[in-house]
This record gives sequence, C-alpha cells and structure tokens, in this order.
Amino acid sequence: MWPRFSEKLLEQISSGEFKGGNTLNLSDSKTIGYKQIQALVETLNKNPKITFVSLANTNLNNECAELLSQCKYVKELDLNENQISDKGAQFLAQSSVLRKLCLNLNFINDVGAKALSENKSIAELEIEDNGISDEGAKYFLKNTTLKTLSIIGNRDITEKTHKLLQDDLAKRNKKDAVEMKDGAAIEESKKSIFQI
Repeated sequence: MWPRFSEKLLEQISSGEFKGGNTLNLSDSKTIGYKQIQALVETLNKNPKITFVSLANTNLNNECAELLSQCKYVKELDLNENQISDKGAQFLAQSSVLRKLCLNLNFINDVGAKALSENKSIAELEIEDNGISDEGAKYFLKNTTLKTLSIIGNRDITEKTHKLLQDDLAKRNKKDAVEMKDGAAIEESKKSIFQI
C-alpha cells in the first residue's frame, strides 16, 4: 500500500527513515493542494534518494506544476490525470533534471507541446490524450533529446504527422526494424516500445 500524504511522511523523508526506496507514490490522493506540494518539494530537495514521484490523479494545477519543476533530484515525474494546461507544461519544461515526464490526460495544447519540445533533459515523454494538434506534435521533430514519445489519443494529430514522428525517432535512435502496430512503434532488436 502506498503512503498517504502527511506531516509524518514528510518527516520520514527528511530524516531518511522513508522506506519506499527511490519511489514516492502519492497517486489518487485527494488531500494534496498547493501548500502540501510546496512542503513536499522543500522536503524532496533535501533527499536525493527519491528520484521517482507519482502524483497521478491528484487534481494538481499549473501552480503545483511550477513548484514541482523546482525539484532538484526527481528524475521521473508522473502527473497523469491532473488539471495541468499549457502554463503548467511551460513550467515543467524548465526543469533540467527530469528524464521522464508523464502528462497523460491533462489539458495540454500546442503551446505546452512547444515548451516541452524545447526541453533538453527529458528523454521519455508521455503526453497522451491531451489537445495537441499536428502543429504542436511537429515541434518534437526538432528535439534531439527525446528517445521515447508517447502522443497517442491527441485527436488532432494526423496519421502523416504520426509517421513523421515515428521516422524521426527511429532515425535518431538508430533503430533497425520499426513497425507501426495500433499506434505503437516496436523495435524488435531491443524490444523497446514508443508510441506516437
């Protein structure tokens, strides 16, 4: 069972007594707001051991995303199913620490996609089921850092743009046998999957 957000949890993280290893999963917690995220970020910035944080489905907004963009040690951040829009994506795109960012089922459009495409540290990005169009998706063609991009479910992205992104990622990642199957590109030799 995952821990609930509490002062006691913050104390455990600060003191090094947290038993969750490098993972802090607070998904589905409805008691987290701006002040709790502020306290959490301050605490996480004192503990380099926690590198993966999940706050999926916690009703976080753009102001919370701004705070989370200031985490010094968190390399993987799951913010799926929240209330984050372009402004929040712009804040998160300023992080130079994040390596994996999950923003599925939020409210990100082309402005947020452009900001995220300019980030130079994120290698894995999930932005499924947002409001991104062909224009926003094409910004990722200029990004040389991304190794994995999951962008399915954005209704305004055409098959042609999906194919452009697939070819671009395959070329950059020097993948040999890339196939399209239900929106997923599968590279057989390394068994890695990326979705576009």
